[in-house]
Amino acid sequence: VCKVNRFLSHLRTGAYHTAVEVHGKEWSYGYADKGSGVFCCPPKECDAHTYLYSLPMGHTQLLEQTVLALIGRMAKEWQGGDYDILR
Repeated sequence: VCKVNRFLSHLRTGAYHTAVEVHGKEWSYGYADKGSGVFCCPPKECDAHTYLYSLPMGHTQLLEQTVLALIGRMAKEWQGGDYDILR
């Protein structure tokens, strides 16, 4: 992906990892052999990807427990085997 992105950057495009940081955790979705594709890590420390930059998106008024409950529901629906990098 890095080599492809070097080429695609000249066209102002590329394939990049995205995540959302909320309540001090970075949440992402990606491929997994089994189970959920939803995972978290400390912000900007996902071992599988190279960090490029952050885009501030504002703040949530939801309590951390509410966010965790929402992500828990999403994790059940967003299975890792369903992940498709082209969709």
